[in-house]
Order: sequence, then C-alpha cells, then structure tokens
Amino acid sequence: MRNEVREVLLTGWLPAAINALMAVGAAVRQDAESRPEKRWMQQQNEKSTREKKKQEATRVRRLVDLAYKLDPRIIQVIHTYACI
Repeated sequence: MRNEVREVLLTGWLPAAINALMAVGAAVRQDAESRPEKRWMQQQNEKSTREKKKQEATRVRRLVDLAYKLDPRIIQVIHTYACI
C-alpha cells in the first residue's frame, strides 16, 4: 500500500508543468505566420492544458481515495459517524 501512496505523490506536480506549457504555447503562437495558424495553435495548447488538468484531478482524486482507505484518523471519523 505504501508504494501506491508513493506513486501517487511522486508522479509529478502538474500545475507547474501546465504553467510551463502555457508559457511555451504563448511563445509559439507569436511565431505563427497567419491568424488561422495562431488559432489552431491556441486550440492545440488549450486541448493539451485540459488533458493535463484532467490528469492532475485524477491524481489528486486517487490520493484522496487512498487517504480515506488508509489513514486511521479518517477511518475513525467515518466509523464514528456511521455508528450515530
């Protein structure tokens, strides 16, 4: 189980990667030769950003699920409220 937690925590922090990706995308859009090309590049950057955000949300959700499953403090609170 500890390997699962380590895997979730160490998979990388994607918000920094997303910001870097957006910065690179902005620079690339400036190099485009025409408006349609800029628009296409912007759409590709937005698509990539959405995918990265979705991956990050999935990673955080897995971490929360593992906490609910393994953290004795959370398990105790859940059992306390279940008995009421």
